[in-house]
Amino acid sequence: LEANLESHFNMPYPKYELLLCVEDDQDPAINLVNKLKKRYPTTECRLFIGGKDGILNPMVHNMAPGYEAAKYDIIWVSTSRIKASVDILLDMVGKIRSPQVALVHQMPYTTDQKGVAAAVEKVYFGTSVARYYLAFHTLGISCFTGMSYLVKKPELDALNGLGWFGRFLAEDFFIAKFLHQKGFRH
Repeated sequence: LEANLESHFNMPYPKYELLLCVEDDQDPAINLVNKLKKRYPTTECRLFIGGKDGILNPMVHNMAPGYEAAKYDIIWVSTSRIKASVDILLDMVGKIRSPQVALVHQMPYTTDQKGVAAAVEKVYFGTSVARYYLAFHTLGISCFTGMSYLVKKPELDALNGLGWFGRFLAEDFFIAKFLHQKGFRH
């Protein structure tokens, strides 16, 4: 977690804010975030503790306050398992600048972790899912996994914002579906 979060704090990206969201004030990540905020005082970072009531999806519940406080029109949703890369982020931002695109996702990538579940996940995302994504996008079918994606906030807000999608456990599927139905590519 520290390596992943630190990769977000020390990105040599021109202008961004980190909006880090945790479920409650007992989350052990809070101490780590505070440590990184001291280590990188020039990185604009806000920590949101506690979610937004009435949201079923646990991840969206946690992220809703940060999303609502975001000051930029492009939001990068990145789970704690994602390591930041300026090259990948610049590529994603370059693609989302198109008026026809409202969402850009990163192919899920996993590193070596211990355990059978981690090995199965790595094989699954590295083989099957990658092929499905390429085929689906070629056919114009909306499909993505919400581990790391950019979304145009004004377009998502026009669909009632991120919190509204918290009624679904698969919020990523429905965000993509609704944006696709509005005529956007991703």
